[in-house]
Amino acid sequence: MRNIFAASLPVLLALASTAAGQGPAINWEKEKAEILQHYRGLVQVNTTYGNETKVVDYLKKVLDAEGIPSKTFAKDSSRANLVARLKGTAASGRC
Repeated sequence: MRNIFAASLPVLLALASTAAGQGPAINWEKEKAEILQHYRGLVQVNTTYGNETKVVDYLKKVLDAEGIPSKTFAKDSSRANLVARLKGTAASGRC
């Protein structure tokens, strides 16, 4: 069950970026290779109880590479959470 979210995250990031007015419409054919790369990377991460930070580390690198600011928060350092926010523009109707 955990991999359903992980697999859909690259797609969600792409949709969020477009919805926030951060770029042009998505050419899904062009993006297939990168989506598959992230899917494979996330599915291979051992996220059994107490290893969730490994996924946060992976995703933080992806977000940083795309210029998307994010922060990690952790009560327990092995079970961190990641928060990222894309600001909309007035033109997109979302701020």
